Amino acid sequence: MPIRPLTPREATRTSRLAGLSFRTTEKLEPLDEFLGQDRAQAAIRYAVAMDQRGYNIYAVGTDGLGKRTHVLRFLEAHARGEAAPDDWCYVNNFDNPREPRVLRLPAGTGSRLKRDMEKLLTELGEAIPQAFDNDKYYQRIEALKGELLKEQQHALSELAKEAETRSLKMVLNTPGGYSFVPVSGEEILEPERFKKLAQAKQDKYKQDMEEMDKRLRSSLRDVGQKEQVHRRKVRQLNEETAEQVVVHLIDELIESYSHLAAVAEHLKRVRQDLIENFSIFLPSGEEQLEASASATGSNTPPRYQINVMVSHDPAKGAPMVVDDLPAHNNLVGRIEQVTYMGTVATDFTLIRPGSLHKANGGYLVVEVEKLLEQPFVWESLKRTLRAGCIQVDALEKILTFTGTISLEPEPIPANVKVVLLGDHRMLYLLRELDPDFDELFRVIADFEDDMDRTPENEVRYARFIAGMARQQSLLPLDKPAVGRTIELAARWAEDQNKLSLHAASLQEILREASFCAREAGRKLVIADDIRQARERQQHRAGRVRDQYLETLHKNLLMIDVKGREVGQINGLTVLMLPGFEFGMPSRITATTRYGDGEVIDIERSVQLGGKIHSKGVMIMSAFISTLFAQERPIPLSAQIVFEQSYYGVEGDSASLAELCALLSSLSGIPIHQSFAMTGSVNQFGTVQAIGGVNEKVEGFFDACRMLDTHKSKSVIVPKSNVQNLMLRDDVLAAVEKGEFRIYGVEHVDEAAELLMDTPAGKLQKKGGFTPGSIYARVLERIERLRELHLEEARKRAQLGNAPKAAKKEEAEARGRKTRKARR
Repeated sequence: MPIRPLTPREATRTSRLAGLSFRTTEKLEPLDEFLGQDRAQAAIRYAVAMDQRGYNIYAVGTDGLGKRTHVLRFLEAHARGEAAPDDWCYVNNFDNPREPRVLRLPAGTGSRLKRDMEKLLTELGEAIPQAFDNDKYYQRIEALKGELLKEQQHALSELAKEAETRSLKMVLNTPGGYSFVPVSGEEILEPERFKKLAQAKQDKYKQDMEEMDKRLRSSLRDVGQKEQVHRRKVRQLNEETAEQVVVHLIDELIESYSHLAAVAEHLKRVRQDLIENFSIFLPSGEEQLEASASATGSNTPPRYQINVMVSHDPAKGAPMVVDDLPAHNNLVGRIEQVTYMGTVATDFTLIRPGSLHKANGGYLVVEVEKLLEQPFVWESLKRTLRAGCIQVDALEKILTFTGTISLEPEPIPANVKVVLLGDHRMLYLLRELDPDFDELFRVIADFEDDMDRTPENEVRYARFIAGMARQQSLLPLDKPAVGRTIELAARWAEDQNKLSLHAASLQEILREASFCAREAGRKLVIADDIRQARERQQHRAGRVRDQYLETLHKNLLMIDVKGREVGQINGLTVLMLPGFEFGMPSRITATTRYGDGEVIDIERSVQLGGKIHSKGVMIMSAFISTLFAQERPIPLSAQIVFEQSYYGVEGDSASLAELCALLSSLSGIPIHQSFAMTGSVNQFGTVQAIGGVNEKVEGFFDACRMLDTHKSKSVIVPKSNVQNLMLRDDVLAAVEKGEFRIYGVEHVDEAAELLMDTPAGKLQKKGGFTPGSIYARVLERIERLRELHLEEARKRAQLGNAPKAAKKEEAEARGRKTRKARR
């Protein structure tokens, strides 16, 4: 039976939306669910429900599917129903300031505690100076000073009286303090007069002065001890004064947080430290407060502040954080430093949270490629997930680039679900190269590229379109425009029975269609706007395609679409550019000659052919050998090449065309150049499906219009690819009129018969093929070549045997002479 061309109904599938009765998408209820992503949704729901460690998520799928949107929408809805996690704060460790302590507080309490502490410190900043600036305090201080002064004066006066009895006087005339000098009456003996005294008198003065110096030192030691007692009394007075203020104010705060043992304990330590370090609030501590203000923006002492790392609103549920710049400091936090008067310093108030802190108790979403671009971030994330706590470490410390002393904050327990967004390539690399990956990311949410095109799913897709148009503030679509968009989604999926879930492409076409409608002055998107938007996108990206068509028009790239040629065929290829791909015909030629049976792939010989293309040529060669050389080798060599191909060739979609070109060269039967074809074959000649079938058919259609006309032109595609056809309107119109034909074939025999107008041939019981068929013509040529091969072999044998016969005759002659001589 002759193969019939495809009908327009077979070359596309229109969308009728019979299940919906609406005029515009304004009347459609938006779809509030994962469209076609049941598998991924179930995986995410499972991971979220698991409380054990390691149940983090890797959301995998091609870019543009809307993974991020779907994940965020699901997590936001789920997080709203969860309880808000605890707040986390860092406070001063009064025992070891280098190791700040962490406080865990109920949601919303951290900010309130910070405000209460700032209020307390502000009140203390006013009350403590007032307590030390009043008459009562001054009187008590003066009394203590007078008591000390009286004791000092009494001790010195006693020494002075004793010195007078010995004709000595106590004077304050040395840097070290008091000393004794000899006197005569009321006059101090000068050194000259002292030397004139009798020696016995001088010795007596010296002895008395030594004794009085000893007593003076002893008395001064007693005075020093009394000064220490005085200082203790002053300190005790100050602490009592400060305590009266501090206790009165802070005990109320302690009482209000008595239900939180950790907070109450910290406030008690603050109370004790405030009493001991009250001078911070006095004028003498203004310099320290100034340094604090420059670092923290607060005029309160930093040692008592509350550093709130994260605080949550109890009414808003669990946090959901997206980290678009997952650098090390942004992920695990950082410890800042300040410079004040030439000195670099830090404290616990300068600890800053990272996205892990902010997402703790909730969900953190990160793109895996951005994460891996940052140095040491992947290891820090793994360390956090393994240890179950967030440790704030400076990157310099990890790299040991600095020896400066820094803080070592207490780790914060981590309870966060991490969601990585990435593609399959990154997933496979992580699984292969990192043995910890499967342990830490146990759940893979695999997003589908497309979904089944059923009437129910078309209705859901229409609602999805309506929701996207409403969300993007685009013009509503009428029913034919929705149907055209659904047909375009099937084109993107390259399957009449599938719908693409590539949300980015859908969003772009809806935006441009809305622009086209507004440009035309309409308030509604119609089907023609969808068509026009698609054409505009193709035109913007089609510079290379147009240049290719121009080379065809100028005959710079040689393609024949008329006549018949032996060993020459129009293959179809697809050129893939970023964001755009198009099909184009390429001339394939095959030549055959007497040889050793090798099929030479010229593309591979010059290293322009890829591995899959070379595999296709080998499979084609195996088909020829199986068909014609099961018992004897073929004394024939063939060369196959893509003419005017200056770039790499990959894929096996041209193997059917290459095989038909080879059969034409072997049989001598010419091929109709009005045909182009695509498809791969196996060793039994069965035609297999290929990719890019729509682009290839449309590419040949455009090339024919540029060179001559599309009329009376044909394309052969694998029959298994018919379901992938979703062709342009102009191509379908030409098919409808019978001007452009598309054939679906299942075997190379069918393709060869179409191309050469000759039966392929059937294997006869007595051997050989149907007389006059393509295979019979091929076999006839092979037999002729075999006869030539045998004839040449006989000649070589004869040439090889002649020297042997001559040598044999010469040997026999020598033997006869020897025997004759003996006789």
